Amino acid sequence: MGILRIAIVVAWLILFIILTVKTLIPRAIVLLGNFDAWWSPFRTLPPPGEMYILVRGDPDGPYDSVIESVIDYRYDPGTHLFVPDKTPPQESYLHGIGIKYVGLWKYFLWREVRYDKWEKLPDKTEWGLVPKIRGVKKVKKAGDKDEVEESPSIFFQ
Repeated sequence: MGILRIAIVVAWLILFIILTVKTLIPRAIVLLGNFDAWWSPFRTLPPPGEMYILVRGDPDGPYDSVIESVIDYRYDPGTHLFVPDKTPPQESYLHGIGIKYVGLWKYFLWREVRYDKWEKLPDKTEWGLVPKIRGVKKVKKAGDKDEVEESPSIFFQ
């Protein structure tokens, strides 16, 4: 009877460890990656063909590094240029869940891009140029549940 209890406890411990490693830890890391705050050492990877610029110290601080998801190119930190690279990217545990380790006291660079878009004019049936602003970090207010925060992405060309 004592061996059966020990076997059950060991089985539950193994199940708990597997559950923690396979689901709880990745979810916690992804959750941390969604925060652009000094205390979050992880950031989400940008969509394919885009990059994020990181600054250090405070949101208006100096340049630190680039997080990129550019296919067939690699960012060279020595020259600050993208160079062609046909080797397959190295898959790591964090890359597999869409996260990059950046360290503490890092922020995304939010730059404002103004442009005009041809679309239907607001509250009218006519078409025309509508001024837009992209890359401005929106602050959610208490009642704004549907507002989606803009992305700090910069497109690779």
